[in-house]
Amino acid sequence: MVGTRSQTQYNSLKYCTSYFSYITGEINMKKFSKKKVKVIVVCIILVFSIFISMNFNYFQDNSNLEIDDERELKVSGFKEIGPVYIDDKDPANNWLITAATYDWCTGSGTIGNSYVIKDIKITLSGSSENCMTIKNSQKYFLVFNCSFLGSGI
Repeated sequence: MVGTRSQTQYNSLKYCTSYFSYITGEINMKKFSKKKVKVIVVCIILVFSIFISMNFNYFQDNSNLEIDDERELKVSGFKEIGPVYIDDKDPANNWLITAATYDWCTGSGTIGNSYVIKDIKITLSGSSENCMTIKNSQKYFLVFNCSFLGSGI
């Protein structure tokens, strides 16, 4: 009887262990683990390859950028000229003639396309003359990026 009881207990224990293994998935754990590890490794390789590819493209695109360490001021290209005289009542010195003759004067004198005088330098020393005189004009005009030395406008 002793042997039978032990055999019965052994069979019961074996059955319980098998049932427990079935419930917890321990029977297919080796197959499941191998599949899971393969999937995880493939995903990691895929993610890292995409990440490395993106970083490589980033560095390739930015490789042409250079930092210019020159600290010199750029000269705006002033043209040194004599005094400017514009008189719309004088046919030889009106806006139309001035804009057609000189490249530093552009525009047509309208509200949408004003005459623009720019990038000139006028230096008068010891003269009572003005650097720029504009009279008898009802045209729209702008004067910017100009330098007047020695006298007024």
